[in-house]
Amino acid sequence: MNKEDIILKALYNLYKMQVVEFYKLGNGQSSFSASYVYAISNNCFPVFHASKDLEIYSDNFEIKKDYILEVITYLDDAYLNNKKLTFYGLEDYFGGKVNRSDLITIIRYSFLSERFKGNNFKQNLESESPIEGKDLDRPLDAYEI
Repeated sequence: MNKEDIILKALYNLYKMQVVEFYKLGNGQSSFSASYVYAISNNCFPVFHASKDLEIYSDNFEIKKDYILEVITYLDDAYLNNKKLTFYGLEDYFGGKVNRSDLITIIRYSFLSERFKGNNFKQNLESESPIEGKDLDRPLDAYEI
């Protein structure tokens, strides 16, 4: 890791800490949405909130933008076409290249961002899912950030 990468990583961690602390200090009433704070605090690139200012840190997110877009595109297609999609079916589709906790984070971020409402989408996902894949549309809890 070169000096520039180390500095960017430090700036990213500082940014992440500030976002989370501003949100906590404002009791959820800060200018940051719950979905954005959730994504940032869980090292998930916030694709629904992307900006040029955030792009500079894109390599520092553990859950990368391209991967998130691939998952969300698949979810969106299933949602728009009323396909019954279960969590285990989603894992099977991605054939082991998906990390379960990353998948849960992406889905949770999507639900917090008010995506995929209706069409029994959530119920279908939860019909065949691990316990940690349940109730992913609940309001953000302090322990999650």
